[in-house]
Amino acid sequence: MDREREPHVRLALVRTSVDTAFEIGSISKALTGMLLAEGLRSGGISLETPLGEISPGVDGSELASVTLLELATHTSGLPKMPHGWGAAIDALPYAIFGRNPYRGSPDSVIAIAARQPLRSRGRRNYSNIGGAVLGEALATVRSTDYSSLLTQQILVPLEMTATSVSVEGHTAPWAGPRLACPVNLGS
Repeated sequence: MDREREPHVRLALVRTSVDTAFEIGSISKALTGMLLAEGLRSGGISLETPLGEISPGVDGSELASVTLLELATHTSGLPKMPHGWGAAIDALPYAIFGRNPYRGSPDSVIAIAARQPLRSRGRRNYSNIGGAVLGEALATVRSTDYSSLLTQQILVPLEMTATSVSVEGHTAPWAGPRLACPVNLGS
């Protein structure tokens, strides 16, 4: 914890300052877990609620029987990233131009997840797409979008005024070199 009045740099990144916006990446899963806890406290869902009861976009898929608990504990069987040719094509802008591979509409996140085979269901398998599906499901339960739900339920009450969910046209600027392939630094 930095107790000094003026923060000093402990980690220097290219073209950054105290006010530089960063994508929070996997920290969003912790925030989504807080939303899940709040949803459980206020009612309407349980850890055993299957996704099919919340998201009509999963009807007829294996994903419909996956519970909120399985999504939260990374035991749903969803892969870390979507598999298939469509996912590979969607990842090209990221690999070439450094664009966000996770962007998309809530409906597209659910649709992509519904097409994934659940190969390791019941075993822990870290899943970025599972975290995204959980966030979208919780927003659906509250009849809102993820950004609004997170802002109302977590960010405003905790006075996290410098934290937000990126939306079209308002994303963190790219501060690093363009890479020929994605680099994962710690997930």
